[in-house]
Amino acid sequence: MENIENYKNTLKQYAESQTDYNFQTIGKDYALVVLERIILSARRIVKYTSESFYGDEVEKKMSFIEALCSFLSQPDTQLQIIVSNVPENPKVKDSLNPYFRLYQTPAYREGRITIKNAKGGHFMNNAKRVDFCVADTVMYRYESDTDKSIASCNFNDSEFSNKIEGAFDAAFNTISDSVELSSLFA
Repeated sequence: MENIENYKNTLKQYAESQTDYNFQTIGKDYALVVLERIILSARRIVKYTSESFYGDEVEKKMSFIEALCSFLSQPDTQLQIIVSNVPENPKVKDSLNPYFRLYQTPAYREGRITIKNAKGGHFMNNAKRVDFCVADTVMYRYESDTDKSIASCNFNDSEFSNKIEGAFDAAFNTISDSVELSSLFA
């Protein structure tokens, strides 16, 4: 546990100093720490891809959900998500359901959260599914091996961030199926 706490502190320093340092993470625990730090450090927009945004052990952690809610509590922030599949029963009104928690935020009512369903589509690289999070066009976590949660990360790399954000935007703008949280929970 001490290693994770030290890791959190180191990442916070990288993010606050906007250090351009490429590093790799392996495992869900480290994925969670990096994603939380990116989300908490973002000031404008977070773009996120996920298999379902519900079944993953990272996405159902309270600290991840709280990081998203904290980010969205700031004015003028936006969250855009592309899911490969909407889970079969996302209607569960539970504090560990990220869909429900996002529905409860003022940001959702203000139209600052958009979730799109790619209906089985994935981002691919070298014939493998990839997931990523990019924030403010400078910070990213790019998961190249979703089975082992192996990812490249950086808190100040606008070149690579622009590249993956461009891929995200191209897909986001062509996906017509939006996930309307109000229809799930109203």
